[in-house]
Amino acid sequence: MNEVGHFFGKEGAMPGFIRNVPLFLYLFLFYNLLVGLTYYYSPGSNILDITIRKILLPSGAYWRLSIRDLFIFMGIFSLYFEIFKSTRASDRQILEHTLSFAVFLAFLLEFIFLPHVADSSFLLLGCMSCLDLISGYTISISAARRDLMLR
Repeated sequence: MNEVGHFFGKEGAMPGFIRNVPLFLYLFLFYNLLVGLTYYYSPGSNILDITIRKILLPSGAYWRLSIRDLFIFMGIFSLYFEIFKSTRASDRQILEHTLSFAVFLAFLLEFIFLPHVADSSFLLLGCMSCLDLISGYTISISAARRDLMLR
């Protein structure tokens, strides 16, 4: 396979560099875009508290789904897929772990230093990113150890 084919993966498949990018990077960028634009163009308002839908529960109470809740749900699903992706054994795992570390570091530094992301939903997404990082390393080490024992 030539260099271009190796970089982009199989023909017709999702490009390799996109497959290796942590899903939390997309959440990080979208969160920053949404909250950052709101913070700078409409100070004092919080776009995360906007209700997307109100659902009547059998108890008679309404459950309110906000944009903040949607980010948390997307983070939970991203964590599942990231853990699933880390079970693959490939030579690209080092790149993926490095990118996961960079994404976690970006979450941590932004949470500490930028006021517009200093809320619990961003902190929870950062914690999920940390869990993705730790579980990725743990699963990779376990898989490598198992491969060595089989040989």
